Amino acid sequence: MEFIVLGYGVKLRMNINFDKSLKNQLVKSLELEKYQWIIENVQTIDISDNTKFQKAYDGFYNVRRNETWRKIYFNYFQEIRLDFNITFEIIIKALNERLPNASVEPSFSSKMLATLNTQMPIWDSKVLKKWALIRNG
Repeated sequence: MEFIVLGYGVKLRMNINFDKSLKNQLVKSLELEKYQWIIENVQTIDISDNTKFQKAYDGFYNVRRNETWRKIYFNYFQEIRLDFNITFEIIIKALNERLPNASVEPSFSSKMLATLNTQMPIWDSKVLKKWALIRNG
């Protein structure tokens, strides 16, 4: 779309591609490039040791846990990353056994699974609240 801006006796022609601009903003706001990098690298690098992967994953999925929790989580993630038969049930049980204080982590279990299998859903409090499956507060 072309616009002509008039001001102080000056004409300025501007071509704006709204579709491209909207797409670029959407990619940026949803951090789709970070997500794509995570998905492309999850099966090719050592997740348990790669701080770049862990930082990208933590940032994208809002992982706010201590170092001990994260070490256990990413070590287990590394163990199962090539298991194409892994299920939510297996992941949540394993994390429950391994994490301190028997932490049941449905949100992070589903994020791990959805990273390995992009066809699987992510179950976190925002999704569950939106679908009214848990109460606010």
